[in-house]
Amino acid sequence: MFYPEKMKELSIIVHDDYVENLVRNLHETGLIELVDLGKSGRDFVDLLTRSRSHEAASKCADIEMQLNKIYEVLSRAKDYGAVGKGGVLSDFLSPEIPPKYTIMPREMTTCQDEAETLSFDLMPKITNCERKLEEISEELGQLEEHKKQISYLSTFKFNLEYLGESQYLIIKAGTTLDEVKLRKAVSEVRDALIFTSQVDKKLACVTLVAHIDDKQALENAVRGAFSPFSLPHYT
Repeated sequence: MFYPEKMKELSIIVHDDYVENLVRNLHETGLIELVDLGKSGRDFVDLLTRSRSHEAASKCADIEMQLNKIYEVLSRAKDYGAVGKGGVLSDFLSPEIPPKYTIMPREMTTCQDEAETLSFDLMPKITNCERKLEEISEELGQLEEHKKQISYLSTFKFNLEYLGESQYLIIKAGTTLDEVKLRKAVSEVRDALIFTSQVDKKLACVTLVAHIDDKQALENAVRGAFSPFSLPHYT
């Protein structure tokens, strides 16, 4: 600009992702004086107009949420080895490869309708998959807990099928954080026995033995100082 020219004020509204490129391009032309309204103290609300979302926007958002849900469930299933041929969820996912078709250009409404139809057919299966995965996760958690409890009992060197109740005895296994308090409580139960094995500085594994007639007395005495194991019937 070699001669004075009449200047006009321009207001530019742009998405934040493109601000940097826009400012750089305008600056390189040397024809525009840029003012950052955010730092100028000027109220620029009047530059904005209330926008209305396109009617397809909500549908697209719903479809995206459903796709994310499908991806999440399938990712979890893959981690558990539950998809594909022979997987425990193969009945839900129909592992056969579907036929491939050439996709022709279509209107947005057509794509949305087809996506909604597919979602309507697929989501019940995905819901069933998710329920099955929750069951698998819960079962794995229980197995890990049982594995840990069995490792605690390994120092006692006795058959796990002895745990529980018999005609004459009750044998319980668990842990305690206060061995002294527990031993005192057990000593108050007639002919009850206690065996312990230290797990770490605070935790001890415990096996309790008492006559079956003293079952209630034993359970009442150790309540609060003893956390029983929840092992199934292992041998």
